[in-house]
Amino acid sequence: MRLFQPPLTGCLRYDISKSIGGSGIKIGPARRMNFPKLAPIVAAYHVVLTVQSGGKTVHVFDDTIMLAQSRTEYFLNFITPASAASQVAALELRVARLLFKRTTA
Repeated sequence: MRLFQPPLTGCLRYDISKSIGGSGIKIGPARRMNFPKLAPIVAAYHVVLTVQSGGKTVHVFDDTIMLAQSRTEYFLNFITPASAASQVAALELRVARLLFKRTTA
């Protein structure tokens, strides 16, 4: 599928920068995540955002998961504080499984 080509990481960062505007948030590189092959086409990316707030530095995770089968595509986006990272992976997997299960049912 043409969507899942190397320039995708630049597109993800661009989309994030347009979403947050010029608020002084630093956007890290988009890195490929390991994600179970729930569909014939799966791509998952993780971006770390660094936010300066009240004299503190806060890290926020932006995870994008894309699943595709035939003409059906799902794009899931999870924005979470880094402090919740241990809980997010299970949630991402559960939501992706539920959505894709509906497609194949």
